[in-house]
Amino acid sequence: LIPLLESLIHGDRALKIIIPEANQAEASLLPHDRVFVAKHLSEVIQCIFKTGSLVPIKEAPPVEFKTLNSKNSFDSILGQAYPKRALVLSLAGNHPLLFEGPPGSGKTFISLSANSLLPVLSPDENLEVSRIYSFFGESLSNRSCVPFRAPHHSISAAAFLGGGNGKVVPGELSLAHKGLLFLDELPEFRRDAIEGLREPLETGEIHLHRIGQSVRLPADFSLLAAMNPCPCGFFGSQTRACQCSPEAIRHYRKKISGPILDRFPIYLWLESFQSKDRSLGFSHQKAQELVQKVRDFLKAQRLLRASYDQVLCFFSDQSKQSLENLKEKNILSFRKTVNLMRLSLTIALLDSREKVQLSDLEESYSLMSPRSLL
Repeated sequence: LIPLLESLIHGDRALKIIIPEANQAEASLLPHDRVFVAKHLSEVIQCIFKTGSLVPIKEAPPVEFKTLNSKNSFDSILGQAYPKRALVLSLAGNHPLLFEGPPGSGKTFISLSANSLLPVLSPDENLEVSRIYSFFGESLSNRSCVPFRAPHHSISAAAFLGGGNGKVVPGELSLAHKGLLFLDELPEFRRDAIEGLREPLETGEIHLHRIGQSVRLPADFSLLAAMNPCPCGFFGSQTRACQCSPEAIRHYRKKISGPILDRFPIYLWLESFQSKDRSLGFSHQKAQELVQKVRDFLKAQRLLRASYDQVLCFFSDQSKQSLENLKEKNILSFRKTVNLMRLSLTIALLDSREKVQLSDLEESYSLMSPRSLL
């Protein structure tokens, strides 16, 4: 409906555009004095013969933060103060996050609480998202105000990235546009699907090439992923012995390539809940406020995908010197260095500082995956 309305409004061919009442929420994203709502076909007939009138479409009301039940909020998580902080950092700065740990350590539970922390979409973002969902015939009133996608690991590469025979259909990456994509059991996904994350994580778009056509689809999302350390799930666990052979462990962990691992600037090992105190770490409300505040700053300064030079101006002299020391030792690639800098800036903003200090850089470095430093 959204693309059709846009073509009719901007085409100046229709004097009046009449839509069903059921599509009012979706059409309200494009308020115009030529768009009217009809509850019944008889109202359209009366309008044509000028025996009645129709109600013009109204602008969509502002959307407030979603309130989820207690099972999906930070306040329901027992302890895990630092994983909560890592999740807030990930969402605030749009940094991909990978949780690793044995079954029952809380990887999925903590990740699912993230959906309620994302800021509501701006009118322009809402329109972008609605264009995608309108392609599938899904109206605004039938879905969450912020997209949340959690595809099963058995999904095909075409359904994940987009594609299909003949007409190109948006995939899960595009359906998560301006929202959250959660990949549970990351190594179990198809290799070509996982490798397809490279481009959208860098540019926020995905290019699909099919016979006779090349299509560019939006795919700008926050990425969370979770994985077990081995097939049985207990390699490295302090509570239970692993039953896997060394070869099985190596084969399982090699499913995540180095280039993909490099695109996760936040990595955290989760063992088990260390405390039953729900008050540890951020509260649900505080986490929402911090994510909103940091994102607003980064958007205003155009820093969500900032370059090396853009981020460097926010570094203190001491943190710049420490960064130079890392570069001289050739510890990090250029991509890892930029990701480290972006994450350091997010840490500083989260703690109400607009200059990156040495402690911010150190915390950012500590969050990198040990495997990505090899």
